[in-house]
Amino acid sequence: MLRLPFSVSVLVGLLVVAQGFLLPSSTSRKSISGTHWMTATEQGESDSTAAAAKEEDQEEEKESLLLDRLGGPPALEAAVSIFYDRVVADPELERFFKGVDVDALRDHQYQFMEIAFTKIPEDLDVVAYISDAHARLLRKEGLNESHFDLVAGHLVGTLQGLGVQQAEIDSVVATVGPLRGVFEQAAKEATADDSQQEE
Repeated sequence: MLRLPFSVSVLVGLLVVAQGFLLPSSTSRKSISGTHWMTATEQGESDSTAAAAKEEDQEEEKESLLLDRLGGPPALEAAVSIFYDRVVADPELERFFKGVDVDALRDHQYQFMEIAFTKIPEDLDVVAYISDAHARLLRKEGLNESHFDLVAGHLVGTLQGLGVQQAEIDSVVATVGPLRGVFEQAAKEATADDSQQEE
């Protein structure tokens, strides 16, 4: 049986009704101009099938979301907490967290990862978001791609410690890994700006 997406099934159903081809309360197929159209009873069964197909598609999409594969929001919250414990304890990174409300950072990190591990809105400029969020650290504290690498290592270590499967860890790395370029580029720009100011 050909399974059409729910929206296509609804559209076809509406077109049939609009053309007057939906036949009331008959249980047999009728032929109009050589084309077989569903009866109202069959259409009801088809709508039920379409609704079930839509629910199945939504479940498949949910299962395919990285956040759900990681264990959902509670698992992400636990991971972010452990992750920040590791990051702020790292001697190479601790200077970036002096005088900072780490609990607020945990909340921001959770919110970002929740978006990154579900579906990033089309209107969200991730590069600008990351650059703006780290602007002071990039310009004044020397934050760069080597620090990103350390942080990414703590993220991977956190997920490994929580028993996350390697395939999901690889998906996390594939999601956040491209952000390394933001730190690399911003560090180069900060260095260039510093050089121009010294001249």
